[in-house]
Amino acid sequence: MKIYSLFFICLFFAFTTKAQTITWTGNSSQNWENPDNWDSNTIPGPDDEVVIDITSGPVLYDMQSSTIKSLTLSGTAQLVIERRATLEIYKPNFRGIWVSSNAALTNHGNLLFSSIPSEGILVEGNLVNQRRGIMEFKEVNLRAIIVRSGNFSNHGYVQMLKANVGQGISVDNNSWMINTGGIEIEKGYPGNFQISNNSQVFNSGLMDFSIIHTMPFRMTSNCSFFNASKASLKIERFSSSSSAMFISNGSVFENEGLIGLQNKSRNLNPTTGIQLRSKTFDNLNDGIINVQGFSTGILVDANQKFNNYGQINIMDGGDTGILNRGSFNNHGALSLTGDTRFRNDVTGSLINDGGLITEEGISITFIQNQGQIINKVCSDIIGKSKFLLLATGSMKNYGYLACVEDGGQFGNFDHILNYGIINDPFDRFRQAIVNQGIYIGPLDNLVLDIIFESALEIANNNDFEIDDDWYSQTPFNNTNYIGYYDLSFNELQLEDDYSTNPLPYYYTTITHLPSGCEKIVKIRIDPAVLPPAGAALPPESGLIDTPEIFTNSNSTIELSVFPNPSAGNFILQFPDNRKGELEIRVLDFQGRIVAEYQRTEVASLPIDLEGQLSSGMYLLQVAQQGEVIGTERVVVEGGSRK
Repeated sequence: MKIYSLFFICLFFAFTTKAQTITWTGNSSQNWENPDNWDSNTIPGPDDEVVIDITSGPVLYDMQSSTIKSLTLSGTAQLVIERRATLEIYKPNFRGIWVSSNAALTNHGNLLFSSIPSEGILVEGNLVNQRRGIMEFKEVNLRAIIVRSGNFSNHGYVQMLKANVGQGISVDNNSWMINTGGIEIEKGYPGNFQISNNSQVFNSGLMDFSIIHTMPFRMTSNCSFFNASKASLKIERFSSSSSAMFISNGSVFENEGLIGLQNKSRNLNPTTGIQLRSKTFDNLNDGIINVQGFSTGILVDANQKFNNYGQINIMDGGDTGILNRGSFNNHGALSLTGDTRFRNDVTGSLINDGGLITEEGISITFIQNQGQIINKVCSDIIGKSKFLLLATGSMKNYGYLACVEDGGQFGNFDHILNYGIINDPFDRFRQAIVNQGIYIGPLDNLVLDIIFESALEIANNNDFEIDDDWYSQTPFNNTNYIGYYDLSFNELQLEDDYSTNPLPYYYTTITHLPSGCEKIVKIRIDPAVLPPAGAALPPESGLIDTPEIFTNSNSTIELSVFPNPSAGNFILQFPDNRKGELEIRVLDFQGRIVAEYQRTEVASLPIDLEGQLSSGMYLLQVAQQGEVIGTERVVVEGGSRK
């Protein structure tokens, strides 16, 4: 009987023993593993809650492996975890680590968090995860990392893999965060990344969030996020009906790196890639945004502004690629593919200024406008099959507006004011246009001489010049000359060989004289005849008739160009001295070569085209032995073609 009583007494004390608090004294040295530096005269162990307050210098942790219950850095405490050292925080009563306002924690080794009932680490001071540092979180029930009125710099690797993470990272209350390393959150619930209350984040590394259930990325209350050049922000397999990226309440987002959003879930609820309910979202010159698989790719709410100077690709989405209720300003390249549309609501304003909204072959299937669209000089809007201008919708075109496939309703009466060029090969815009520029309709039965009154309507102004010579292909030389256009008589005179056997498409160049902007227009002749194989661009032309002209995904070398933008003076720099003969080309938006250079063993190449180029986007292309090995986009500002 006494044996049983003794057993239950021991069992009772085993379950009621409280964790021991061990406090740093630093009586002997700055080394963690010296027992004389602790008030217990023992090195902290798995049942110990460790407190380090005032220190004479950094406490150095250099143990190969050790486990404690929790850690508090208060006062002016400093702790450095050395390379190859491992410290594990396991089963604290509440929080794993607290770094108070004047304290600092620097990790060069491995910092592990396991079975955390509440918060992994609260940073009110300074946390630095150095280049080789690893921070790993498993089973954190509330939040893994909270930065509150503090600073967090990650140059190493932070991972929350297959963990039950309530919230991944929270940057709150005037905090700073810098990431030059890698941050990976996988299978968190919600496991998201949140910035709030006047905080700022700078990312020049990798942030990768996978299988996140609720709003993986959230910004609120006057915050800022800068995604730098060559940085990457990725969100994959998002499954909630909320937004993958939600930016609200006066926050600002700037991107000059890569943002990749991919929804692979089978969730039938509506999903949104980027929702802007804030001040501005700026996709800068080198910025690339890819949004795939969302029912709404980008949603701009009323009174908000989305500026694109780079490249946006909305792919394989649902009904709406972009829903604009605010101000969407496109200065770069915007592509919507698949069964999707650009929807401009009553309060929406789409301004296309120096940009390209889709190219032939990957064009917008459907543009629906209830608000206002302004297509400025030197800008292109090319739809694929349908323009729907609703009762409240209006459009002003100063650039180039075209449709490349036949479709349904294209507009209501007098809803398009044209001061530029409209190419209407299927005769769908005519009832919607008040023409003050150039309107090109289809030609039906081409014979020897054509009076163009029905097909080429030129308003009474002198802003445009139409090329006298017409071609059967894009005019890169005179081998495909088919005749000339007499503007004074509004008449096209064909060569004999072409008058008896007309092609379905002819090309000419129209120049906007005040700006110097040129546009090669494709005029459709016979809707029953498909373009012959001979109408394709020959390989020796040096032109590219695909949307890939302004992508550099096939580059085998990295190029750098500076300054960019400029007035036409660039320095093209290679990563090393390239041996062998190189061909360097400058291509315009239509793929035409505007300058060519040949060099051998070149490290850098100055390019002076100031005054020779109109404002807009160009491509620097480097080829070796006929194969393109590098591309880079450049922007000319304030240019004027001589």
